[in-house]
Amino acid sequence: MNTKLDQSAAAISEEIDDPALQYQNCMNLLNPGKEVRVVVVGEDAVAAAQASLVLEQIEGNCEANGRVSYRCWTYPDLAMTAMKKMARFDASEADIIAFAVHDGSHLPEKVIDWVTQWLAMGETHSRIFLAILDFDGSKNGPSRGTLSQLYKIAELGQMTFFAICARLLAN
Repeated sequence: MNTKLDQSAAAISEEIDDPALQYQNCMNLLNPGKEVRVVVVGEDAVAAAQASLVLEQIEGNCEANGRVSYRCWTYPDLAMTAMKKMARFDASEADIIAFAVHDGSHLPEKVIDWVTQWLAMGETHSRIFLAILDFDGSKNGPSRGTLSQLYKIAELGQMTFFAICARLLAN
C-alpha cells in the first residue's frame, strides 16, 4: 500500500474521535444560502440510514444558510446498469459525496467500477468527500484499509476529505 496514503489514513483515524470538529470543518466549506446537494453511497440500508441521521444534523445547522437535499444509493444499486448511470449523474451534480460504510469493509469491485466511471466523467461539482463510518468507538478507530480506499477516492476527485463516526456524532 502507498506509504503516504497509509500515513494519511492514520492521521485521519486519530482525528475521527472529534466528530464535532470534523463536522464544523466540513460545514465551513459550504456556500451560505445555497442548497447543499449530497449523494450518499451506502454499503447497505443500515449504513444509508445512519448517513441520513448525519445529514439531518447538517441540515439543522444550515437553516440560516440553505437546505440539504440528498439521494441515497446502496452498493447493490450500483451493480445495476440503469441505476449506476443515474447515480453517476447525481454524483456529478452533488456538492458532497458521502460514503456510509461499516468498519472493516472494503469497497466491492462493482462500487470501485462505479467510482472510476463517475470520476472519468470529469464533470463533478463535488468539493467535499464525507466518509460516514460505523464503528463503535471502543477500538482505536476504523480500519486503515477502509480509510485508505475512501481517502484515495477523495484525492482522485480533488475533494476535501472528512471522516465522521456516525455513532460518536449521535452522542
